[in-house]
Amino acid sequence: MKKSIFAIVSAIILMFAMTACGGSGTQTYAGFYSAIIPDGFTANEEQTEFRKDSDVHVGEEEIIQVYVRYGDAEEEIDSSVDYWSDTSAPHQRLDDVTYGDITWFVETYTWGNDDAESCTFYTDAGDGYYIEVNFFLMAYDSEEVVKMMESFTFEENPSDKYYEFLDTIYGE
Repeated sequence: MKKSIFAIVSAIILMFAMTACGGSGTQTYAGFYSAIIPDGFTANEEQTEFRKDSDVHVGEEEIIQVYVRYGDAEEEIDSSVDYWSDTSAPHQRLDDVTYGDITWFVETYTWGNDDAESCTFYTDAGDGYYIEVNFFLMAYDSEEVVKMMESFTFEENPSDKYYEFLDTIYGE
């Protein structure tokens, strides 16, 4: 009996540790989306931002951010690319990609170091909202980014679900 209880408690602790530390194959859910977060990333309380020290760009952090925003995804990517077009690191819009049932608009740019590829994915989520996924210091076609985007799903009415989730964290 003691061994069974110990095994169950150990399994629960291991599951919590893997989720909190962004362990292999970790799925996260922040009220409006679910995705496999790459290894080594740790989540903020809202599960909308994940960070880890970069192995490639020493002294900097790789960051993943997931947001629900009001507006139109295509208008937002066009606005962003246009806004940054006259800078030393212009943003570029790539061909749209489809992962699972979701088609994403893709923007690439450098961030931090001049050679630090970064990207943002945008998709419409209905009811006048879109989802934005930022990857700082991570290339749009890297294995980690592709794996996460292939696993990405979101709830119907994601903006409502997200604000309901925030209420459970912070109270109304």
